[in-house]
Amino acid sequence: MTEPFQVLLTIPHRRPEKNAPNVIPFTLHVSKVGGNAPLGAYVYSIVDIRASNDKVYQTLLNNATEELLDLTKKLGSLLSMKYSVPSYVSISGDISLEEFVPLSKEVFELIEKSY
Repeated sequence: MTEPFQVLLTIPHRRPEKNAPNVIPFTLHVSKVGGNAPLGAYVYSIVDIRASNDKVYQTLLNNATEELLDLTKKLGSLLSMKYSVPSYVSISGDISLEEFVPLSKEVFELIEKSY
C-alpha cells in the first residue's frame, strides 16, 4: 500500500485529438508532502506528431535525484504520448518506483474522469 499523495492538475478544456497539433499543455504536480515541499524534478515534454512513432522530446526545468528525475520524465512522456499534448510535470518528495505505478494509474484515471 502506498502513502497518500497530492495532485495538482490542469488540462485543456476539450479532450486533445490524437495526432493533432494540440498546443495547450497538461500541467501536473505530484507531491507526498503538500504544496510547501521544495520543487523536485520538473520536466517539459513535447511530442513530435510528424514522426510515425510519436517521438517525445524533453527538457529539464529543475533537477532532482536520478530516480525522481527518471520517474518524472517517464510520466511526462506517457502523458504527452497518450494525449498528443505538451506537458509540464513535477514530482516532489520521496516517491519510489513501487509507488509510481499506482500513482500513474490514478493520474490517468483522474484525467479520463475529467473528460
